[in-house]
Amino acid sequence: MSGDVKKNHDAKFKAKVALAMIKGSKLVTEICQEFDIAPSQAYAWKQQLEEAGNEIFADKRKIKKEKTYEKLLAELEQVREECNFLERVLSR
Repeated sequence: MSGDVKKNHDAKFKAKVALAMIKGSKLVTEICQEFDIAPSQAYAWKQQLEEAGNEIFADKRKIKKEKTYEKLLAELEQVREECNFLERVLSR
């Protein structure tokens, strides 16, 4: 493992490492030697996959609706703040 050069790995490589970690058929040291990475990096990618893995199979339509709903709530809050400001200014 070369500690001098910082490597940029693509998503496919990271997923491959994370899946090997989750599978658990090899020791962590073996996986790290095979892929030439540090154990801390392997654990980080494994954790990322475990945390975000459910998004892979999520219903994209539902996510889009939730984002739209959240965006509308934020806009509504902004309009309310503007109305409150205008009421204060006009009531003087």
